[in-house]
Parts: sequence; structure tokens; C-alpha cells
Amino acid sequence: RQELNRILVTKGIDPNKKDFESQEEQQSYQQQLQEQVKALTPSEIEEFMSKNFKTVAVEWAKNVVENDKQRFDLEQMEIEMFVDYLLTGRFFKHYHIGYDSYTPERWKPEETFFSEDYDILYPQNAEYVGRILEMSPDAVLSKYAHIMSSSEQEAVGNYWNKSKREYIDRAGGINTNYTNSYRDVVFPNNYIAPHENYFDHQVNVQMENALV
Repeated sequence: RQELNRILVTKGIDPNKKDFESQEEQQSYQQQLQEQVKALTPSEIEEFMSKNFKTVAVEWAKNVVENDKQRFDLEQMEIEMFVDYLLTGRFFKHYHIGYDSYTPERWKPEETFFSEDYDILYPQNAEYVGRILEMSPDAVLSKYAHIMSSSEQEAVGNYWNKSKREYIDRAGGINTNYTNSYRDVVFPNNYIAPHENYFDHQVNVQMENALV
């Protein structure tokens, strides 16, 4: 009955209409309603029942989830988190959010800490959650440079605790190109690329143009 009502609504007929001005109008409407129900063929009902009423957003989200399972190998990650749970009674999954990207991460229990408030069941509801792990300066900049200031990036990237002036002075007197390239290696600039492998694409385009 509920599905029949939905079909009638799509045809512009309200099966639950009650605001009639007279009893005659109500009887006429009920008669029209019954005729519409009788006119529905089994094929129409079957076609309506087979329709997908999911919104575009729901369909998009479903496709993203299916794609992420392969792109990030989520099945393997879930196996590793299951092992974490068996060994420690805990497992942690985190999403690293970039400018226009995200990456699911497995946080090892031995690296993760959080406030153990007595009235919470899950770490994500705690006052704080974090982890302690060793990372190279290059890894730190690759992962977190988008939320760091220029001075913070220079401080992390300055492996030998030297100032820019010292690097430039040491490289100076040889040639300008060397000075600039040396400085760019030690203190690289940040770029927001329009898509993955953007710089490789640019190199390939330049090679194609050179061969024309």
C-alpha cells in the first residue's frame, strides 16, 4: 500500500488528501483515486519498485568509498588494525586532511596517546588525541608544510642549523646559478599543484615541444 501511495504522489495525486469542501467532492476524489490505482499495470509497479531513489550525493559517496578501498588498500589496513586490537585491545584510524586531499592512516597503539576521561568510550571524544613518532625533516615538510608558516618550514628544513646568509655566503663567489640552486635545495619553495604528477606532466610537455 505504501508503494502504491508513492506512485500516486509521483503522478500528482495525494492519496491522503482530506481537505474537501463537501462530501460530494470527497467521493469524486476517492473515485478518481481508485481509477488511478486500477490503471496501474504490474509492469508500471515493477518499474517503479526497481528505481533507485538515492540522491546524487549518496551515489557519489558510495562510489568514493568503493574507490578508496582500492586506492588506499583499506582491506589490508583493516587487517592490521584487527591485529592491533587482538594484541592491545585498541586500534586507531585517522584521516590526514591536506589542501584538497585526504589519506587514511593506521596509528599504531604504541605510538598513540589520548586523555583517558572516565566518561568517554572512544578516543575521538577525548580532550586530546595524538601520537609520538620519529620523522625526518623531509617527511615532516612533505606532510605538514601546508599548515606551517615559512619560518617554521625553514626551521625544520635547516638540517645544519645555519642561516640563509651562511648558505649564500658559502656558495657565493662561484656563480649565481649555483647560489640560487643551492639555496632552493636547502630552502625549497612550496607549490600547490593543480593535480597529481603535475611537474612530471610539465616536463613531458616540454620534451614533446622540443621534439616538434
